[in-house]
Amino acid sequence: MRGTNMAPRSVIITSASGNIGKELIPLLIRSALDIKIILPTTNAEKLRSTIPAAASASEVAIEEGSIQDTAWLLSLLHKHSVDTVFLCLTGTDELFTTCNSLAVIARAGCVQHLIYLSGCGNYTSPGDVKTLLGSCISAHVLVKFVVEQKLLHGEDLPFTRTILGPSLFFTNDLRSKHEMLQSGLSDEPLGEAGVSRVHPGDIALAVQNCILDHGRRWNMQKVMVGSKHSYTGAEIAALWSKALGKEVRMTRDMDAFEGKVAAMMGGGVSAKAWSTDLRCMYEYFGKYEFGMTSEDYDKQVEVLGREPADYEEWVLETGKSWTATD
Repeated sequence: MRGTNMAPRSVIITSASGNIGKELIPLLIRSALDIKIILPTTNAEKLRSTIPAAASASEVAIEEGSIQDTAWLLSLLHKHSVDTVFLCLTGTDELFTTCNSLAVIARAGCVQHLIYLSGCGNYTSPGDVKTLLGSCISAHVLVKFVVEQKLLHGEDLPFTRTILGPSLFFTNDLRSKHEMLQSGLSDEPLGEAGVSRVHPGDIALAVQNCILDHGRRWNMQKVMVGSKHSYTGAEIAALWSKALGKEVRMTRDMDAFEGKVAAMMGGGVSAKAWSTDLRCMYEYFGKYEFGMTSEDYDKQVEVLGREPADYEEWVLETGKSWTATD
């Protein structure tokens, strides 16, 4: 696709070392699009070690700094004449960082299109918003609602924007590998309301295609990414039971889940805050479906150019790989 005028000159990809970034950066490089990929990071050496060797300096620029430093972010946008931004942020300061980033991106004057990673679900219809605000306490979910309202109603934002709403990652299940193999317990406390599941590679493909679209077709629209079916905790346990050839049970112990997440993140105050926030999200999932409509699913297929990855096939293949090596 090199040599076309369809792709933007320069694209900033935030969270390049995260679950989506690990899929997106190699995808963009393999696709040989006529763009330069700008990767802001607080650890350039670590990120550089994950970039495919085939990538050239003319294709990828790794810049060390923090996007929380608004002056540095503004200078980065100007230095590379960035005209597209993929904004994928999380953490205990997500609202502060996102709002500051939007202000700087608007001020820069060069950015023409923004792709924002939100969450699956309708955050604009009165009924869904009432349910979300009335029943969800998870800050990293509620921040997406606030930012979406700004993107949809912000007349002071001088760029087109597309919102992506992924569901719950397939790869979250990998965190329960040891427990499922040793004791037959999936320690992610999913209830019976049902959650859509998504492969991070599908989110990466959606980002790539929205970069190419550059706000022409999908401007001011939200695209859900994930499975049409919403899986209950019992269904997920049954899938893993089949894949592993042994009974797998889904945990209902929220206290144990919260403690495990805090320990995995180092056990400090920030880790405990994050683990409590995740507990709030899973408690919400236990009462309300986290999924999409048939219309949402069909729009996703248009954006991806294919059906999304099949969660059930992924579980079976992953389970076989585990039992072959453990």
